[in-house]
Amino acid sequence: MILPLGVDLGNADLKLSGPRRDALISMPHALARVPSTDARDPSLVPPAADPWDYLHAEVLSPALPRPVEVYAGMLAAREYPHLTEEAREGEAKAGSDRHLILALVSMATALHQANPSQSHYTVALAVALPLAEAAHKEAREQLAQRLRADHLVAFRSTPGLVGREITLRLAHVDVVPEGAAAYFSLIQRDPTLVNQHVLLVDVGARSLDWAVFGPQGRFALGLSGGTADGGLIVAADRILAGARSAFGPHVARHRQDVLTALRDARLQGTPARLWGNGRPYEIPDLVDAELTRLARDVARLVSDVVQRMGRVDHLALVGGGGALLAPYLARVSDLPWLLVDNAPWANAYGLYHRAQAQLQQQVAATAAAR
Repeated sequence: MILPLGVDLGNADLKLSGPRRDALISMPHALARVPSTDARDPSLVPPAADPWDYLHAEVLSPALPRPVEVYAGMLAAREYPHLTEEAREGEAKAGSDRHLILALVSMATALHQANPSQSHYTVALAVALPLAEAAHKEAREQLAQRLRADHLVAFRSTPGLVGREITLRLAHVDVVPEGAAAYFSLIQRDPTLVNQHVLLVDVGARSLDWAVFGPQGRFALGLSGGTADGGLIVAADRILAGARSAFGPHVARHRQDVLTALRDARLQGTPARLWGNGRPYEIPDLVDAELTRLARDVARLVSDVVQRMGRVDHLALVGGGGALLAPYLARVSDLPWLLVDNAPWANAYGLYHRAQAQLQQQVAATAAAR
């Protein structure tokens, strides 16, 4: 059985979308390579803990020169920030070992949780690259080639997975631009948009991506899409610096704490707060000032895009940054912003449906050839 999966290689969070219980899974984009002198003792990890909070695994892949033991996601971001590798501005994703490892660990964890009786999984994967990188055919082919293989993920101290070895056979890999992934998601929800001119705006962690789609989903890289530096991390770093200046250097351990606080405040409708030495510090004024500042930058850039593109029927916000900035953008700009349903998951959701459609086409073609 081949399982379709979509993986959004975000710069703040990696998101995975698939069928059944492995749908809609998110983990911080953080990876720490385990030094040879250090390894977590499985007996010290609570056996009933959520495995996504304690991802510790060794990855063997034809795309890697040697096996790599890592802490990933929340474990890396919270407990090993001094070792953590994170996304860098302008970094290419196609040849990145870190992106590859995070994708493999997340897929292995999700598939095991959905089908714990298995240890071998065959996957049809759809994954996205940033618009600027996806414009180069060699980048798309490089990522597909690195992924299209048999990979082994051997779990170490991860609760519920200690000693388990998961083999991933990525039989089919489809690499698309991130804007196209969100567009797949958008037309799944509203098929009438396929005949409209849609400007998609994705406020990411480190960049702002946009893409214009015409009737029947016509899309051309270049004038119809682009990427600009900047994103939520710019605001998060300023918020972290402001909080430490106001309350002391003990507030928060990492910018991931700020991003988590912003997300939780949006979902719960409560003031954003950071923690230090076991004490909460509410920072609503600081958050409001920095997100308003970021929203003005985004609105100026998108206004220029709209003027250059001419006709735009819908201006759709996607991504976690889009969801977070939506009320601020409405406040600072008269543009007709439309926040799509479940915006943080637009790319991952669209990628899953892309993988599912590609798999169905291949099955039909094989059946027709018999």
